[in-house]
Amino acid sequence: MIINTRMYEEVLHNVSEGIRFVSLMGQTFFWNRGAEAIAGFKSDEMVGAVCEALHLVRDEGEESVCSFLCPLKWTKDENRIGDIRVYLRHSEGHLVPVIMNAVSLLDDRGEKIGIAEIFKPVSWSEKKTGSQEKASEDTLVDRLTGVCNQKHAEHTLKGKVEEFRRYGTRFGLAVIDVDDLGEINGKYGREVGDAMLKVISRSLSSTLRPFDTICRWDSDEFIIFASNIRNDQNLMNMSNRIRLLVQESSLSHKGDKLNSTVSVGASIVRQNEDEEQLLTRTRGLMKQSKSLGKNIVTMGRDFIGSK
Repeated sequence: MIINTRMYEEVLHNVSEGIRFVSLMGQTFFWNRGAEAIAGFKSDEMVGAVCEALHLVRDEGEESVCSFLCPLKWTKDENRIGDIRVYLRHSEGHLVPVIMNAVSLLDDRGEKIGIAEIFKPVSWSEKKTGSQEKASEDTLVDRLTGVCNQKHAEHTLKGKVEEFRRYGTRFGLAVIDVDDLGEINGKYGREVGDAMLKVISRSLSSTLRPFDTICRWDSDEFIIFASNIRNDQNLMNMSNRIRLLVQESSLSHKGDKLNSTVSVGASIVRQNEDEEQLLTRTRGLMKQSKSLGKNIVTMGRDFIGSK
């Protein structure tokens, strides 16, 4: 039987998972329809582009996937990486969580000629959390960004503090302020600033677990309630991942690539602390991040940032 390689190519094009082939020179030479659906980029936009054009970020928020997936850096014996959660940049600018595998591409002589990346969306990230579904029913959703609004945040904060007081169920609070949004509004107009807020809110939402809640508190401020946080390090890791994901998000406007950053304050609820005290303390940490130079996470006396 004669095998037509075009038959295989047609199959690869039509699977639901995203598939990308990257050469040893770091250029994309295959991009299927599944990848188009997941990332928003068409094949003619990606084929020939350098692999960093997709920009993959690790779930841990510590480094780019390119630093350890690049085929030029793989040793001779390294042939695959399996089931890692990463974030890729969507054509609209926000980051999308996916599970990815990578495997070496070999020629007829067994020589490595590149890598194949196979990725699929993390299913729960596409669904509303229970809090968001309830907010939709109660019309407690921010109209611009689609996340929960300030009224919902106030109810959630009061309820979680009361739950902690009664049952000892700890939770973390992160106050997130968008850096220099006023400058974007002033230079490009309010509509562009609003579009940037939408990109940021989608990137923030993508990093949350199903039982966490994100709310827009003010024009350029968001609050995240992180349930069942075990310790300070867990909350710091989550908050720093948020910071990095926003930093790597972008918005295209008339040929310009616009980026923004966030300053974050994070706290775990304390004994004998009411909701106003917790919010005031956490917002104070966020303001400390601003004073330290922005694009920073502050938690108590610890901070992580780009400075």
